[in-house]
Amino acid sequence: MEPNVAYHNFISFTSLIIILSTVFLSSFAIIQADKFSFTAELIHIDSPNSPFFNASETTTHRLAKALQRSANRVARLNPLSNSDEGVHASIFSGDGNYLMKLLIGTPPTEIHAAIDTGSNVIWIPCINCKDCFNQSSSIFNPLASSTYQDAPCDSYQCETTSSSCQSDNVCLYSCDEKHQLNCPNGRIAVDTMTLTSSDGRPFPLPYSDFVCGNSIYKTFAGVGVIGLGRGALSLTSKLYHLSDGKFSYCLADYYSKQPSKINFGLQSFISDDDLEVVSTTLGHHRHSGKYYVTLEGISVGEKRQDLYYVDDPFAPPVGNMLIDSGTMFTLLPKDFYDYLWSTVSYAIPENPQNHPHNSRFPFSMDNTLKLSPCFWYYPELKFPKITIHFTDADVELSDDNSFIRVAEDVVCFAFAATQPGQSTVYGSWQQMNFILGYDLKRGTVSFKRTDCSKL
Repeated sequence: MEPNVAYHNFISFTSLIIILSTVFLSSFAIIQADKFSFTAELIHIDSPNSPFFNASETTTHRLAKALQRSANRVARLNPLSNSDEGVHASIFSGDGNYLMKLLIGTPPTEIHAAIDTGSNVIWIPCINCKDCFNQSSSIFNPLASSTYQDAPCDSYQCETTSSSCQSDNVCLYSCDEKHQLNCPNGRIAVDTMTLTSSDGRPFPLPYSDFVCGNSIYKTFAGVGVIGLGRGALSLTSKLYHLSDGKFSYCLADYYSKQPSKINFGLQSFISDDDLEVVSTTLGHHRHSGKYYVTLEGISVGEKRQDLYYVDDPFAPPVGNMLIDSGTMFTLLPKDFYDYLWSTVSYAIPENPQNHPHNSRFPFSMDNTLKLSPCFWYYPELKFPKITIHFTDADVELSDDNSFIRVAEDVVCFAFAATQPGQSTVYGSWQQMNFILGYDLKRGTVSFKRTDCSKL
């Protein structure tokens, strides 16, 4: 069947969707009553298990490239605003660190897609994606799928994303002008999508809407995006009624060979009765569909520094930090970051006398690493304890969350300063070996330290 179907053909298709969706939602209720829980594996894009793993690269080289990808993403992140621009600027080229496998179409095509809490849609690389050929990841061919349909201009998918209508009555998802070179376009489409659980069980989602990509410029061309935001075309929204608005993920250490995990459902990794869990309220930037929390301050050892703003010296604004799985390191306002790294630098002990570099003073590495300050590493080095203070939730980081060992004898501070116009971001490096549980009904996100490789 041709993707460009006529409108009257889509009417009958829509009617079929309504009938079958009613049956499907009835089964949803049965599953939910039985405490639906679905867990899938996530593979880091730099892992040996990744289809993009390059064995000829050193770990330091891969890490430097990962940091560069993250820096590129940060340069494109929107600052906090009251506009709805985030709806269209929610997919960026080359983004994402953790891959999830899914099947799309009939017969199914296997796709690798990066989970992204900063995205509101599922984006699938399609055969008409001009920059996606000759890649190690599969490309979806809509012409080969018997269940594929384009969404017409008057569909709710088109209306909720404010997409543009083409002359052939096809809804085209496109980005705002500022992000056209970084955000892929595509047709809004409907097809069967199948997730695979961590124990190998398939979980089909018939009549799932997504963006069938047609042009993208990215480091890992052929990788899709699985948006976990609150937008209408995200995976979170598709599973909302099944999962009761709950999902969680646990990101394993960057160097771990074990997969990370993501869970949707009532039997999430986090229990409300767990005394080790701390929770904070999600901010009020719901227009963007993304997840904001309120950062109040950061402690280095016993020394706490609160985050102050000129317009309100007594409290930070609500929802001032974006939780983003696609950004690697945490970004802080420059003045606050300068104070923090200065405090950390003086908390680092002097190198032992027999160390080749007899100094504790920080230095900057090659600019490709995008991190500063860095310190000479030795096995006995003691790092200061760093605690992130969100509203009602103190998250104590491990040394591995706070510092990145970028070479055999060099370790760098895993935070960076924002540039003018950039958002404050809580990055994935600080999220490693924590369960992050999102409860969208209650409007909270919870944190629990754990060894994610053992889940």
